[in-house]
Amino acid sequence: MPYLTDALQEAEAYIPYRSVISPYATDDQIQSELYKLMTMQNSLRSPRHPILAPGVETYVPLTKELQEFLPRWKRQSHEDAATAIFAANLDAFGLWAHDAAIVLAIAVEGVIGSTSSYGLQKSDAVINSTDLSNLPVSQYGSKLLKALSSVRFQGIAGNFSLVDGELQSSTFQIDNVIGGRPRAIGYWNHKMDK
Repeated sequence: MPYLTDALQEAEAYIPYRSVISPYATDDQIQSELYKLMTMQNSLRSPRHPILAPGVETYVPLTKELQEFLPRWKRQSHEDAATAIFAANLDAFGLWAHDAAIVLAIAVEGVIGSTSSYGLQKSDAVINSTDLSNLPVSQYGSKLLKALSSVRFQGIAGNFSLVDGELQSSTFQIDNVIGGRPRAIGYWNHKMDK
């Protein structure tokens, strides 16, 4: 958000008020914040300066692969009671988790291949221990970490690659939340500032 704010100010946009709504906000909290924005819109309205209340969300392009995946996901998750709760809530984070599982499988297969002798170090670990330092460690750990860093994958949520151990930065969709339903007005990522 700071990068986006800087970009807007460089474009000579006046930002009189910043509102942050938690993803865990209740409907009442969201309504209250939107009411504040609506009343500000009326007091700040100017014929020369249109009012914009941007909302920001992670942008996931609706690709052919994603269009084919979503019905399969819903069908499968409705059949499996353990994942049924996630069927309606598959957002960008859920799509990234799906892609991350595939990337992990690709990396493991690349490191271990068809080896049948997969071993763990530190065999004196207690199985039911919650102390992570006592858990066994794969002998392939460092190779797996290197393989994960080098995997480039076009997943259902877009390009998946890790840079310095973190998922490559996303593109965000900027919505105008004034006037009913949010309306997409543009796209942005921090690379646009460079």
